[in-house]
Amino acid sequence: MQHEKILVPYDGSEGAKNAVKYAVRILEDAPKAKIVLFTSLAGSKDVEKLMGTGREGTGFIDEGVRSHFENARAKSVNAALESMKAEAEEIAPDAKESFEFKVEFSPSPVQGILEAADEEGVDAIYMGCRGVSAIAGMLGSVSFGVIRSAQVPVTVVK
Repeated sequence: MQHEKILVPYDGSEGAKNAVKYAVRILEDAPKAKIVLFTSLAGSKDVEKLMGTGREGTGFIDEGVRSHFENARAKSVNAALESMKAEAEEIAPDAKESFEFKVEFSPSPVQGILEAADEEGVDAIYMGCRGVSAIAGMLGSVSFGVIRSAQVPVTVVK
């Protein structure tokens, strides 16, 4: 089965780098296929919930504070995006046309990965694992959570 679009969660770890290399190898014969490198930053996507408006908060957030907060979040996204692009170029310089990049805030890496997979309409998820949880040696907690809940096939790369 040939995949047309693969999500690779990327955190800069060796496992994530190996997953990128694996995805590039798998898609070598599919020049139109895309690899979506995705980084999940800790936090909510919904700034209004974080800043406290309406029923969920006080609504008394100074606009200067809001602006500073939103600028800080934008800088975090841009820094993660630039870092991911540079590392992708280093890992697979001949495959740069195959990459798409996505950075989003999410309360948990698992939730972020699952939402990105749905939003991007991917055929599969290829991800590295660290194996630092109670299931150490086989799967990390993020890999396990994605495998358990994903609606598409998940390949874990060591």
